[in-house]
Amino acid sequence: MTIDLDAIEAAAKAATPGPWESTEDTFDEAIVDAPDFGNLPPYRIAVVNGDMREKPEWPTPLENATYIATMDPTTTLALVEEVRRLRELEASIMAVVAEETHS
Repeated sequence: MTIDLDAIEAAAKAATPGPWESTEDTFDEAIVDAPDFGNLPPYRIAVVNGDMREKPEWPTPLENATYIATMDPTTTLALVEEVRRLRELEASIMAVVAEETHS
């Protein structure tokens, strides 16, 4: 699987700033809001539905909404930065190993 960090970064930068919060609205619905959206009331990011009577083994709407809220743009951008940092570190280590192997 190839991860397009540039596309992920662009999508995160274009999205409503975080942090986001999830709350249960009803048994089969949960919401994701950006509660701290300047001087405005909370901004609705998503409504997550699911009829748990059909597939009780599936995640609940609140569990899915919590996942969405957890991956707000701030968190996503931090993860992208960390992946890039680790890739650079790996490349540096591999260069040293290659140099040592050929010495």
